[in-house]
Amino acid sequence: MLIDPYVLFPHVYLKSGKANVSQFFDPLMTKDAKDGCYGNTFRGRSISGKRVDFPEGMVAVQFSPTSKLQSDMEESVWKPMRTFDSFTMWKLESHPQANDLCVLWAETAAVADAVHTPLIEEEIEELNKFYTEEVESNAQ
Repeated sequence: MLIDPYVLFPHVYLKSGKANVSQFFDPLMTKDAKDGCYGNTFRGRSISGKRVDFPEGMVAVQFSPTSKLQSDMEESVWKPMRTFDSFTMWKLESHPQANDLCVLWAETAAVADAVHTPLIEEEIEELNKFYTEEVESNAQ
C-alpha cells in the first residue's frame, strides 16, 4: 500500500536541504481496519499515520524558490510547483486522534469558509422568514 506523497512527521531535523526519507522510511505499511490508521516504523521507532483529506474545493500549493538569493537585500521569488488535496499525518507510538490539530484544521477551514461565504438572496429570505416565525411564536 502506498501513501500520499505528502507526509507530516512528528520530528524535528536540524538540517537544511532535501531529506533522504526513503533511506529510513518504507512506504509499504499495514492498515488497521478498526480505526483506519497506518502502521510503520521510522528509524526503528513505531509510528502510526492517518490520511487527512482537505475540505472539498480546497487544495494546498507547494512553492519553490526560483533562484538563490545573493544578498539579504534581494526579494525572494517563489513559483508554484504542484498542488495536493491530502497528506498523511504520522505520530510516534500512538494513533492520530480526531482532536489532533493536523486533523482539526480541515474542519476548522470548512467552518471558516462557510461563515465567511456571502449569503445569496434566497438564503437571506429564508433566514428572514425563520426569524419572523420565531419572533411570532415567542410572542404568543
